[in-house]
Amino acid sequence: MTSVGAMSHLQAPGAPPSPETPTLLEQFKEVAARYGERAITEVPSTLRKLRLLFVVASVALPTFLLGVLVILAMALHVHF
Repeated sequence: MTSVGAMSHLQAPGAPPSPETPTLLEQFKEVAARYGERAITEVPSTLRKLRLLFVVASVALPTFLLGVLVILAMALHVHF
């Protein structure tokens, strides 16, 4: 999944490095920047998913616990 522009700096093995050939550190920086940008673009959708999870949990968990208490009260023959 490399683009044509990314392949332009490749040389034949043993050839002397040209001035425009990026160093290994520069290549690492480029890859880190690319993946960093991808990660940053995922943040808003991840936050939306977390918000939905919290909304669902804030309704479902108390409802479930109330149901457990009602069943427990019925099993122990407690009248409110």
